[in-house]
Amino acid sequence: MPLLGLKGLIILGACLDIGLGLILAWSIAIKPYGIRQPVVLSAVSISAIVLTLFLVKMDPYKMASGVYREGKLLSSKDTEIIYQKDGKTATISVSVNPGIMSIRTNGKVDAGINIDPEMEAAPDEITMVLSGAIPMAINPQAKTAANIGFGSGLTTHTLLTNRHLERVDTIEIEKAMVEAARNFGDRVKLAYTDPRSKIYIDDAKTFFSSHNKKYDIIISEPSNPWVSGVAGLFSEEFYRLINRHLTEDGLFVQWIQVYEIDLNLVSTVFKAISSNFSDFAVYAPSHSNILIVARNNGIVPNITADIFNSPETADILKSVRINNIQDLEIRKIGNKKVLYNFFESFPIRANSDYYPVLDQNAARTRFLQVNARDLIFIANEPLPVMEMLAGADYSGWGDTDVTFTPYLPKAGSAFKAMALRDYYLKGSLSPEYAEVQVQTHFVLQLKRMFSECGSVTGSDRIESLFNIARDMVPYLRPRELELIWESLESGRCGSSFTQTERDYISFFKAVGRRDAKAMAGLANTLLEGDTDITPVRMRYLVAAGMLGSLSEGNKDEAYRLWSTYISGLPGHSQSGTLFRFLVSNSLNMYQEPLL
Repeated sequence: MPLLGLKGLIILGACLDIGLGLILAWSIAIKPYGIRQPVVLSAVSISAIVLTLFLVKMDPYKMASGVYREGKLLSSKDTEIIYQKDGKTATISVSVNPGIMSIRTNGKVDAGINIDPEMEAAPDEITMVLSGAIPMAINPQAKTAANIGFGSGLTTHTLLTNRHLERVDTIEIEKAMVEAARNFGDRVKLAYTDPRSKIYIDDAKTFFSSHNKKYDIIISEPSNPWVSGVAGLFSEEFYRLINRHLTEDGLFVQWIQVYEIDLNLVSTVFKAISSNFSDFAVYAPSHSNILIVARNNGIVPNITADIFNSPETADILKSVRINNIQDLEIRKIGNKKVLYNFFESFPIRANSDYYPVLDQNAARTRFLQVNARDLIFIANEPLPVMEMLAGADYSGWGDTDVTFTPYLPKAGSAFKAMALRDYYLKGSLSPEYAEVQVQTHFVLQLKRMFSECGSVTGSDRIESLFNIARDMVPYLRPRELELIWESLESGRCGSSFTQTERDYISFFKAVGRRDAKAMAGLANTLLEGDTDITPVRMRYLVAAGMLGSLSEGNKDEAYRLWSTYISGLPGHSQSGTLFRFLVSNSLNMYQEPLL
């Protein structure tokens, strides 16, 4: 294909088929049937080949359109094709439309970068940068790294901004992909110019089987699993192979999308990883992608701030709105300890080369346009779920200082909580919070409840308390929340609250302190005592009670609470996923890894 191109290869194949047919036609013509028919067939065939050769043009815009997803064709009016080549395995093209340069495989976008430095980074950039940055932040002593899948080259470039790394090997099956990515210029230049970078044109499995190398970091960024042949890079056998090429404390990073796939199929990947690694941690670069960081020697360590000591790495992180360690930690969804039971609750086996459940089902979920974003939203539920169960250590945070991004709900929620914090402590909403929407009605009502007695009455009082507290409590640190409650309670109306309202305040204080025992007790009290409880509040209280009980190690009580109130919990898919998570953790399946 690289020699003839796609059009030339198709014509060659057609010539071979037509030639064989003509040979058969002429062989029959030798018998007493005459030669008029084979002569006509020969003339028509040769004419068809010549006309196709000279008149048929392969439109580069149609070739690069990828109509499988949205049914739309690219147009020269709004898109420029600056590179297109038929490689050994695929047709690779590079397109540019308003600010975004994309590299495409058979029309499917594999990576997009905003080439205008004044504009917001493209969603793909965040994933590619963090694919390299997160393992370096977890293992700052890493010396060697391997990256499977070149894509735009941005992940390899990000790795090479770390001067502590001595070697970065990139494995890419398609040579044309590496050639095409040069169009991204300075954004990926280290992948080509840094002497520590080595690019291998090879299949990933073949590369690791034939190269006796071990790495401190191995990153796997293949295409989507519904692309033919790709699902084998998400299998038990592949992970077993990778494990043999990690150093003792080495980290393996697996990218997978949570769009065009469901939780059932995502669980097949987690099950495959679980069977080959002692621990894993999951991070969400954006609302559409996750990174699984796995280790086979004890637990995956927490992120460190050492990565920001490298000016080049800090600059590239800043370009995707990662300004401090909180911006990395806020992206953590959970670890094997809390997610193992959740994924085991799905009735599907681990993905394997011998049982290719991912390959056989991924195309269906892509066609149905389903998604597994509920996995990310578990960490964004209005409760500090993962913090309390996964043992996240935020003691070094000080005040919450998370950078807003439109691509991650939890970061947006934390930013909104910061806006509320500053309002209640400073008296106004700062212009820096203009990127988030704050329900000023509830904000003002809550403040008036404590300072203007009788100004807020009836169910509005609990509704205001519930809405604002729920927006602040999971995202701010206990010390910040204590200051907010002190500021509110300095008003003169505290004595006017009903017992139920006082119980809600005590409950939210307990959640803010991450006081598991008090959370469980007060949740039960409110479930029994709030006679006007709404379905939303009931879901919240049941989840909080279960979370408190699980954090206390009382799995039986968590399950009892669920069993008691399940019939009265009308909900939606997001809360359904949360309860599936909490219920699965009420069962005893997970085994701690050996340290």
